[in-house]
Amino acid sequence: MVKKLKFSFIKILKNLLKAKRVIGIVREGEFYISNIAVYPEFRGMGLGTELMLHIEKNAIKKKNKSLSLDVEVQNEDAINLYKKLGFKIISDIKILKLRETFKFYRMIKNL
Repeated sequence: MVKKLKFSFIKILKNLLKAKRVIGIVREGEFYISNIAVYPEFRGMGLGTELMLHIEKNAIKKKNKSLSLDVEVQNEDAINLYKKLGFKIISDIKILKLRETFKFYRMIKNL
């Protein structure tokens, strides 16, 4: 599917923003993955895995040393997918904004 669409949303970022706050730094050689999703009606078909493998292939081609991403702690399906693909939780992030706390895990996979 990714090959058919022939698109790329690759950007170089230095600071990561969540809820309009800087939450981390992207290190040299780190390929940060942001804002990916599969609509509920298309889940369970392997599309998320295919998408992540395509991203990993691009990261390797660009000579990156690791993949990283942030995922909301309550998004258990995504966390399980990322773990299955070799990602590990390295930290948790909490942001308080307008009396609401946003919680994320930072996950990383070495390439």
